[in-house]
This record gives sequence, structure tokens and C-alpha cells, in this order.
Amino acid sequence: ANKGKGEIQKAIDAASPGDIVEIPSGIYYENILIYKPITLLGEDPKTTIIDGGGGSKNGGLSGKNVVKITSNDVTISGFTMRNGGADAVVLVSSNVVVTNNIITHNEGAGVRSTKSLEIILNETGNIIQGNTISNNTYGGIAVRFNKDLQISNNDIKNNGDVGIEVLDSSNVKVWDNTVHHNHIAGIHIWLSSNCEVLDNGVTDTINVNGWGTGIKLSTAVDSTVINN
Repeated sequence: ANKGKGEIQKAIDAASPGDIVEIPSGIYYENILIYKPITLLGEDPKTTIIDGGGGSKNGGLSGKNVVKITSNDVTISGFTMRNGGADAVVLVSSNVVVTNNIITHNEGAGVRSTKSLEIILNETGNIIQGNTISNNTYGGIAVRFNKDLQISNNDIKNNGDVGIEVLDSSNVKVWDNTVHHNHIAGIHIWLSSNCEVLDNGVTDTINVNGWGTGIKLSTAVDSTVINN
């Protein structure tokens, strides 16, 4: 059943820090902001759908994320996130877990984790795990200015740019992901240090302007690529 516009945001607004906010199955046409430390739990990722409305909002002039997370200590699990007019899930905080979601058909990246440049402090301790991330215009997972980040057990496929891109980050572990039919590179680690790329299956990268790489490292210091 369609719960109507604003139901998830209202539930977030009403929650106390530390609460588990459970959302029943339905299609929710919303762009939500998680600005307090809560767990947002969908009933079933296949049937609990947050639809970001695509680029059509505001006459198509401003793309919107499906979910933006600005608080530390947030978990989001059990949703389909689709039709964002920009990146589907944006994290600008630490100790965030994004797990067991279906992230598809968004106009930016599936998950983007990056600080705005004016904030020096890195995000730390984020986990992106067990998601299916497909058919997003920009790419699967795009991270910048992160440390102690874990990316594991995701199925990342058919995205219009790099499957997993790690930039300006340190202590990032990328393991047990299935990465296929993305563009330019399956996994790209660049300007980063102490990264581990372990036990991933990377296939069928689509060539763009001469780049069609499985795993690409560019200025990656003290990093290891094992058993992919």
C-alpha cells in the first residue's frame, strides 16, 4: 500500500536517538534525511521501496538523493532505493552501516560517502555490506575522504561508471564483492593508502575511451590486491 508522501520522514522526525524505526512494506515517494542516530529498518528490501522521484522534481532543475545521512551512528537496512535524481544514498558522517538494500536506477552513484571539502575531519568506520547496487547512472559505490571503511558482500552490476571507486582514503577494505558489467573499472583505488582488495569477483568491465580494467590502482600506497 502506498503510505503517501512523507511517512518515513515523519517517523524519523518523531524518533529518539538510538531508536529502531521500523517501516512496513509499501512504496514511499520521498527524499529522506537521517539527521539523528537511529536504525531505519524496512520490512523487506523487495517490497519496502523509497522512490526518490527522479529528476522530474522542481522541473528537473535539481536532482535529489533518495536518502541523505548526516548523523553518526546510523544503520539503514531493508529497502529498495530507486529513482533518485542524484546519488541514491549519501553519507557525510561516521559509523554508518548501509546493509541489505537494493539500490537501483538512480541518476548518480548508488552509494556516495564523502565529506564536503570545507570539513577536514574524515569519516570513519562506515560499513557498506550485503547490498545489490545496479543500473545507476554514475557508478556503484563512490567514496572519498574516508578511513577505516569496509565494503563487503555487495553485488555491484550494470552501473554506468566504476563499480567501486575509492579516492583520497585510507584503511579501506574491499572484500567478497561481486562486481560485473560496470564501466571503466570494476574496482578503482586511487590517491589512497593501506587499502586491501581481497576475494572479489570482477568481470565484464565495459571499455570506455580505452579503459576497461578489472582492478585499477592509481597512486595507491601500501595497498594489497589478493585472491581476486
